[in-house]
Amino acid sequence: MSSHHSNLLHSFLPGSTTVYTAKHVCFPVIVVPHNAIYKPFKKMAFATDLKDIYEVPVKEIETIVKLFNAKLEIFYAGKNEKAINRHAVDNMLLNERMEYLNPEYYYVEDDNVHLGITELVKKHAIDLLIILSKKHGPLHKSQTKDFVLYSHVPVMVTHENDIAAKS
Repeated sequence: MSSHHSNLLHSFLPGSTTVYTAKHVCFPVIVVPHNAIYKPFKKMAFATDLKDIYEVPVKEIETIVKLFNAKLEIFYAGKNEKAINRHAVDNMLLNERMEYLNPEYYYVEDDNVHLGITELVKKHAIDLLIILSKKHGPLHKSQTKDFVLYSHVPVMVTHENDIAAKS
């Protein structure tokens, strides 16, 4: 899918067809920025909150990484060093689940997850950002929406409940 938006339009509307599809379709969706120029996906990053590690759809991530013969990096944005250190065990569990992909891990301190991850995407010249869309309550701010609408690189949105994740 393509992300197409005007800042004026989205200041009045809470979402778009692209955001809705990315959040609700039970298959991975790749959203391409409207001004993107095609190039192969050689460097991919999976942005994670290091929560619910056993819900991460590793098979989908493995499939896309192997399909493009790409290198995988794992990104995490924490509010401070204490928050980053608190997830050390979760990081080890995720590393164990993805060890055959040999990912590299990068952390950034930032109160704004979207800005922190975007900084890492630019710094590491990522071609495809993989995010996990999670179900939250109505008062929770959607990180998925920010990544889908404002990313400068293609974003693959996958879900805790994707079909392949259950196999």
